[in-house]
Amino acid sequence: MVKKFVFIAFLVILFAGCNTNELEFDNIDLPTVDGTFNFPLGTATYTIRELILDQEDSLLDFQVDEDSLITLVYHDSISYESNTDFIEIDDITNSESIDLTGVMGTPISGPGATVPLSETFSFNFDPADNEDIIDSLFYASGDVFVDITSDIDGTLNYSFTLNNWVTVVNEIPLEVTGSLIGNGTSMTSSSQRSLLNHKAVLAGTNNIFSADFTADISLGAGQTFNGTESITFDITFADQTFSVIFGKFGQDTVQVGSETLDIEFFKEMGEEGIFFGDPTMRFFFENSFGIPIGVDFSGLFGDDGEGGTQTFLEGDIVDNIPVIASGDPNNPGALVRDTIILNKGNSSIVDLLATSPGRVGFDVSAIANPEGPNTINFLTQNNQINATIEIEIPLEVRLEDLQQSIDIELNDGFDTDFIGTDGQSEVDSAFLRVSTINEFPFAADLQIQIRDSTLVMGVDSLIYAAPTVNVLAAPFIDVNGQVTDPNGNSSDILLSNAGIEAFSRPPSTSSYIQMTVTLNTPGSLNSRDIFVQILSHYQLEVSLGIKAVLKVDLDDI
Repeated sequence: MVKKFVFIAFLVILFAGCNTNELEFDNIDLPTVDGTFNFPLGTATYTIRELILDQEDSLLDFQVDEDSLITLVYHDSISYESNTDFIEIDDITNSESIDLTGVMGTPISGPGATVPLSETFSFNFDPADNEDIIDSLFYASGDVFVDITSDIDGTLNYSFTLNNWVTVVNEIPLEVTGSLIGNGTSMTSSSQRSLLNHKAVLAGTNNIFSADFTADISLGAGQTFNGTESITFDITFADQTFSVIFGKFGQDTVQVGSETLDIEFFKEMGEEGIFFGDPTMRFFFENSFGIPIGVDFSGLFGDDGEGGTQTFLEGDIVDNIPVIASGDPNNPGALVRDTIILNKGNSSIVDLLATSPGRVGFDVSAIANPEGPNTINFLTQNNQINATIEIEIPLEVRLEDLQQSIDIELNDGFDTDFIGTDGQSEVDSAFLRVSTINEFPFAADLQIQIRDSTLVMGVDSLIYAAPTVNVLAAPFIDVNGQVTDPNGNSSDILLSNAGIEAFSRPPSTSSYIQMTVTLNTPGSLNSRDIFVQILSHYQLEVSLGIKAVLKVDLDDI
């Protein structure tokens, strides 16, 4: 973006609209000149609106307020939907056995004999991580299975009453019944009940539930009960899904979003040197998790978009994790909206953006119950956290030696007729005169070098360097950072005899022109912390001309 402030304004005029990546000096057609020659190349005027608002970036919006201040706005989004990161309830099985020793004083046998059994058991109903405490849960689906194995010689009619599992409507305890017809060898019987329309009430039990077991052993002809038989059973809760779970789910950390946002605006800049006065990053959250969520921004970073050095966010917003509102327990599943704002007052966003990141990464973590693990939580089947991310950057800027360079291939260079028979150029000297009337709120220095891309010790070599000149003089700026009067400036870029010869080098030397612009905004005597406003109507007028002392037929170029 800043590159376009200067490079479009200069290079387009310098080279009459040529593609600077494919510049061919052979195409320039000029007359024969002799002695001192002045040749105007042209004048053009640009507004900041023309230079900025013509950006091709689908994620970028421009806003222009009533004072013409331009604001860049980027949008992205993240989404998270996993319940199991907070609580996971898999199939749960409890096993137990019944001691029949001494149930009867003496063995009994014969038709009509009945042995009653009754016992209450306590079982665990623990989630997968064995840390979460359940208060209650409501079933969307699932089954409970009771598998009984016994070697009795008779018929066992049994009933398990699960006192903590009741119907949702009238809270009738869940009962699982079944029969096992034995013959004195080990046999197994299975019974099943659906958990649909049931709830489990475990508040205050520390995930422990009770089951009342009652049974009758009925003997037939020739059958005998000795009291040495065995009965074992398994109670299994399988394939459970829940419409709502209430409980204490502890403090877990999960990855809410791992998105990256390419920012083409910054890719147009140098690596550093631009500071924004009041950038803001807003996260518009929608949360249906019934859990207070702390948002950890320590993983928010910027880099060059190609895996370079990452700069991470710092500040109070990182050290003191903000919390977004949890869902409404009276309306489980409904989205609750909350907003977190990052600005220069609570974060290092100014310093992060000062690195001109070509990419911003949102490795955002969520911490459940950041204020303590004893908070009552709830979850539904389809919980989600969605966040729309908005980066708003008003173009109130401070530039400190912001540099950009552009390389232009020389291709065939100037025709060798520029060089006399003795190998010396017939050009005594030449000047590129740059005259500007500048309303853009910064100054610019320009240096032109001729370099050879053939590497020596890993570095390309310098062939010629013109003196650095000031091509833009900063205009007059008031205390609000706005331009009150443009400033005029004229500068001559010297191309000495050596410079002309450098332009004439043959293509085998891989010569190219490197133009480097350094931008700065005005500072006070005591501080550089002054920000200027980039207003859409600001204009830059650039006039270019050539003054040379030479004798050459320029038609051969």
